[in-house]
Amino acid sequence: MIEADLHDFFSVRCDEGSRLASTLKGRLERARVREIVAHHLPAPPARVADIGGGTGAHAEWLQAQGHRVELIDPVRQHVDAAKRAGIRARVGDARELPWRDDRFDLALLAGPLYHLTASGDRKVALYETARVVKPGGTVCVLAFNRHANLLGATLANQLLQRRGRTACCAEGRWLPVWR
Repeated sequence: MIEADLHDFFSVRCDEGSRLASTLKGRLERARVREIVAHHLPAPPARVADIGGGTGAHAEWLQAQGHRVELIDPVRQHVDAAKRAGIRARVGDARELPWRDDRFDLALLAGPLYHLTASGDRKVALYETARVVKPGGTVCVLAFNRHANLLGATLANQLLQRRGRTACCAEGRWLPVWR
């Protein structure tokens, strides 16, 4: 279901629970995602799917506004943290969503498209997300372009420290973000 190195990264090396609050980059990402999602949210209580929702940073915000949120994430520790925050959450894969067709008013696909490195896997995740959204509903998708690491390193004044990643970006090669 989930690649071992991705699981290791989010289980051992990365604190996903604080990522969106502990750095300027994380706070900017959180603010921008919420700004975009808020623009497309129907009136509460809408049914919202948070696909690849991590520990529930966005789901918690959506629930506080009166929406009924269901979160799915492949990392058990993330799901457990989301549940502790009062979010309805389960372990699962964006490529094989457990929900019936047309279940949600809005779906947020915020992590899987930059962690699924194979084009076919990303297409399946997009298809699955669209499948579970009602006709006329909204699918909000986050994806980074290949220059995101180069831009991020430049803004953080870390070009030398991140030269392996930024060299791949400059050469047009794909490098999964968890390496």
